[in-house]
Parts: sequence; C-alpha cells; structure tokens
Amino acid sequence: MKINKLTAVGATLALATASVLGLGAAANAIDVPIGSIGVEGATYPAGTWFLGNPVGPALAQDTTGLTITGQNQLLYGQTTVVETGAEFTSLIGGASVAPATGNYAFQVPVFFDGAGNAEFTTLRPAVPGTPLTTTDWISSQNVPSLGLVANAAVPFATIAAAFQAAGDAEVLAFGLFVPAGQTVVLSTVTWGGTTWNFATPTAPVVPVAPPVAPVTPAAPVATPVPGAATFTG
Repeated sequence: MKINKLTAVGATLALATASVLGLGAAANAIDVPIGSIGVEGATYPAGTWFLGNPVGPALAQDTTGLTITGQNQLLYGQTTVVETGAEFTSLIGGASVAPATGNYAFQVPVFFDGAGNAEFTTLRPAVPGTPLTTTDWISSQNVPSLGLVANAAVPFATIAAAFQAAGDAEVLAFGLFVPAGQTVVLSTVTWGGTTWNFATPTAPVVPVAPPVAPVTPAAPVATPVPGAATFTG
C-alpha cells in the first residue's frame, strides 16, 4: 500500500462534472461505472475509486451493485485535513455503506502527521459493516506519539482523541476491504455528504408516440358549369 500525499482537486472536478451532467441515481449521487475504477500506482489516484494492491479477483457490476470478491480493497482517493476529534467524528457519523451483503471492513487511511506525510496508519471499525462511532476501532500501525497500538481494539473516543492531539492529520482515502473467501455486493457509499452509486444505472424510459393512421384525401367536388341548358330535336 502506497502512502503518498493526495490532492482533492480531482474529486472537486468529478463532483462538478456530475452536477453539470446530471449524473447519479439521486440528488448529489455519482454513478460509478466499473470501467472507471482504477488501480493503485505510485500514489493513491485522486478523485476516483480504485483497487489497492495487491489486486484480487475481477469485479462485476449489474443493477444490484458492484460485486467485490476478496481479497480486494476498494478505496476513493481524497485528502481531507482533519484538525479535531470532532471533525473526524462528524465524518464517520455521516458515512454509510448500503446495502452491502457479505463481510467487509470499512477503512480510512490516515497520515496523523499531515505536514510531514508521516505516522501513516489505516483505521477501521472492530465491527464489520457501516462505520459507527459507538463501536471499538483498530489502527493497523503503531503511532507511539498518539498512544495507538497496532491491531488493538480501542474505543472510538481514543481514535478521536488522536486526531485532536495531532492537529493536522490528513485522511487520505476511504472505502472497503473484503477479505479472502468473502463476496460483497456494494450498492452505495456515502462520505462527506456525497453518495456514490455502484449499481448499473437503469436506462430511462423514452416515451413512444402512438402511430398516426394515414388519412386518405377526399375526392374533389365537381364544380357546376354556369349557363342555360339547350335542347336539340
């Protein structure tokens, strides 16, 4: 997993494009065609969904959603500066994944030292599914300066306190990790007030006008010839 700093410019452009073109299944929703999902490179791709390395089985998409077979990690690259614990709490409180069948972990890669691109870790709820502030959370890496121990479940308040203490943390991305042996059907993800739709959009119904029967023109009416009648005989 690469941990380089991102930019949110791509995300802003994507949202603006969606607004202009009227994309999405609902207000402020953005459709995600399977062909638009990239792959992690030297950095996280910004403003797009992508698969983290190593990439697992191929994805599939239909009107029910995006089928993700593990092991796979699906992330959206977008840097968000989080200066307080309250800000991170608000982000998680507004996040949702619905509906998604199967076992998965919501993931939030972070630089706790945003200015130095350091103290990287990936945060996840201890309970699979939509992230909640009422469950324990886990850090993938040790962050000694903030008291976080790798793979130890701690109350969410401890994670929020780490953001408060850091003061300049950067959330680098958000998304899902599907472990090997699991399959998830993902419909939507909501983060920061924006919803992404992973189901194949249903083609709009175009009204068809009823056929018009041809009209046969009426025969012309004979015009009488003026003048007196004459008789021979």
